[in-house]
Order: sequence, then C-alpha cells, then structure tokens
Amino acid sequence: MTWAAVTSDSRVSPLAAFPLVRPFFPFDPRTPAETLAGASRAVTSPRWLVAHYLALIGFVLLLCVLPALHARLSAAGAQPSARRATLLSGTGVALILPTLGVELYVLAGIGRLFLNGNAAVAPLVGRDHLRGRPRPLVPAPPTGGPRR
Repeated sequence: MTWAAVTSDSRVSPLAAFPLVRPFFPFDPRTPAETLAGASRAVTSPRWLVAHYLALIGFVLLLCVLPALHARLSAAGAQPSARRATLLSGTGVALILPTLGVELYVLAGIGRLFLNGNAAVAPLVGRDHLRGRPRPLVPAPPTGGPRR
C-alpha cells in the first residue's frame, strides 16, 4: 500500500466524523444575544474543539493526497483535468481553512467571554465577517442587464 493510499483512506475518517462530533445550535444573526445564549456552551465545549480539529486534519490530509491524485490522473491521460482538479481542490481547502479557524478560535473565544458575563460581545456574532451574510468572493453583476 502506498503513502498516498494510506493518506487518502485516513483523510475520509476525520472529515466524515466532523458532523457527527460537532454540536449544533440554532443560529439567527438578527438576534445575537439569544443566539449566543444558546450557542456559547456548544462553541466552548470539548466536542466543538475535537470536531473542528478533525476537520482541519482531514483537509490537511486532503492537501497531502492532491499530488498523488494529480499523478494518477495524468498517467491515465487526463492531464488537463488533473491540473484543474488539483487547482480547484487546493483552492477550496485554502478557502475553508480560515473559516474553520474562525469557528475554532474566534467563536469559542466569544462564547467564553459571554459565559463569563460579558454580554457586550453578543453583537459580534451577527457581524458579516463571522456569519450571517457572508460576503461573496466575486461581486454581483450590475443590475439592468449586461453592458454593451
């Protein structure tokens, strides 16, 4: 068995375990105090940390598998597809890891502050950069039809 095969098989387990381990809670950015009151225990729990570390490990292992995937697809004669798959997968992981970092460290920190009696942090939960209304990576096209 090759290193790529072992890594590929072990990558599936952490990513598959993430939704099974992660505690879920209702989230409404319009009512941050109520949301944080219900979420603060979940985001500060050991299950939250373990789930997010599993996701981080799974995505890092996915990055380790990408060169082997590229080599195998290239050997099968799918060079353009292999390049595109590697690039898109790597880009997807690069975009997901910061989000996991925010959920792992920032939300947990806000939850700890809230549990310690600092209710002033509740509006942070509704901010665009944490959740609620994520900003698009590509701006929306202008309204009024295409430009000529």
